[in-house]
Amino acid sequence: MQQFEEGIVAGGGTALVNVYQKVSEIEAEGDIETGVNIVLKALTAPVRQIAENAGLEGSVIVERLKNAEPGIGFNAATNEWVNMLEAGIVDPLK
Repeated sequence: MQQFEEGIVAGGGTALVNVYQKVSEIEAEGDIETGVNIVLKALTAPVRQIAENAGLEGSVIVERLKNAEPGIGFNAATNEWVNMLEAGIVDPLK
């Protein structure tokens, strides 16, 4: 994928939520399970905060984003669901 070669991913926390599903599949118990849960919460924190800063319910946006196609995210400036790369909303890969 060209965006990876250019060092960018879908922004606004979208790429982090796209990783959420894979991390949530990790089977663990005890301290490792606690660590996985901390990582899962951290993966959704940026989107949740962006939504709340826009006056929206962060958990609703996060849940919808979990079910969206990869690269589709919420543009809080326009209150629209968009292809983040096409909209120019990107984050650095590194």
